[in-house]
Amino acid sequence: MTLTGFVRSFSEKYEAERGAKRVSGVVGLANDIEVRLPSSEERPDPEIAREAVSAIKSQLPYTFEHITPVVKNGWVTLEGEVEWNFQRDLAERAVRRLKGLRGVTNLIHIQPRIAPSEVKRKIEEAFRRSAALEAGDHGRWWMGLGGILSIVAGVLLGIMPLLGAIVLTWWLGIYAMALGLTLLVLAYRLRSQRHTDHLHDATPHAA
Repeated sequence: MTLTGFVRSFSEKYEAERGAKRVSGVVGLANDIEVRLPSSEERPDPEIAREAVSAIKSQLPYTFEHITPVVKNGWVTLEGEVEWNFQRDLAERAVRRLKGLRGVTNLIHIQPRIAPSEVKRKIEEAFRRSAALEAGDHGRWWMGLGGILSIVAGVLLGIMPLLGAIVLTWWLGIYAMALGLTLLVLAYRLRSQRHTDHLHDATPHAA
């Protein structure tokens, strides 16, 4: 399917594309709709660039500095690197409805700060440390669970980065609480054992 014609804003062009994608049976789409701005809507590129930076900052206050909007003849090209795909999508969504916009090209690259293999390695190391603290079958159970969850997290991060990030965040939070409770229990046991040993040493032994 090919969309042609003229609209008065980029947001209208985008909504036309969204509507076409919802039509049953559409497997391919070319959006050749031309944006013809009214003279009252036209704005200089530097002004659009300033508003683009402000809009991205409002959506991504902690990563906006890694994204650069380049504006030429009303067309915004987003450049830079972010850690997650949802950040890339948010940046594009932020500038999509700017006044005077003719089009958007999203060239933002996804560059995780830690490679998925490194995340998996760190998680496995954390479970090994936990297993070392817990002897016997209980420790082996934790290692098995860690292996399963590591595989699930890796698959989700590869297939669905946004959902994977949410699940990984929940998982790390739950694991941190479980590990914290385990350490508290072990600390209490060690303290009790030391107290028992101290009493034993202080007891006089028969000659």
